Amino acid sequence: MGIIFVIIIAIFIVCCIIKYNRFIEIKHDIQNSWSTIDSILNQRHDVLPKLIDICTQHLSTEEHLTLEDVTNARTAVSKARQSGNISALADAENTLRVNQSNLMAITDQYPQLQTDHAFQKVKENLNYLESELSIECELYNEAVQMHNILLEQFPALVVARIFNFTTQLPLTLSTNGYSTHALEMDD
Repeated sequence: MGIIFVIIIAIFIVCCIIKYNRFIEIKHDIQNSWSTIDSILNQRHDVLPKLIDICTQHLSTEEHLTLEDVTNARTAVSKARQSGNISALADAENTLRVNQSNLMAITDQYPQLQTDHAFQKVKENLNYLESELSIECELYNEAVQMHNILLEQFPALVVARIFNFTTQLPLTLSTNGYSTHALEMDD
């Protein structure tokens, strides 16, 4: 009877070690995806001043407020990225995307801007970065989802509580920008 108990405990310990290693693997997937998202955001935010400079040359004085909105939103995103707060980043990115969309709608009214080679190049670059960002957000969210599901499974939940693994927030790309959705845990 004692040997069976030892075997059961040994199997449980091996399962816990496997689950711990899985948590670490997923943690690195999340960190790698987040790092890539941060890099893409950095590239995008480096392109925005070029867009603003080009637009400043062509837009009327009244429409310069939109340029200021984009600049202010860009600053807010930079601060949120530095803080590492996903919720704040989501809000700031949403504001930036709305303002950037408004700016692009205004630029459609300027044929000379549409034919400007530099403007077209910046616009293509922004579209490419948006596409890459969307893909990377999906990878990030998949890793977050795997992590959060693992938190609820036995024996992984024991490992999670021992080593203080917590629920991660996904970063969801929507047509109006980014938003986070906190996952509710039934404890």
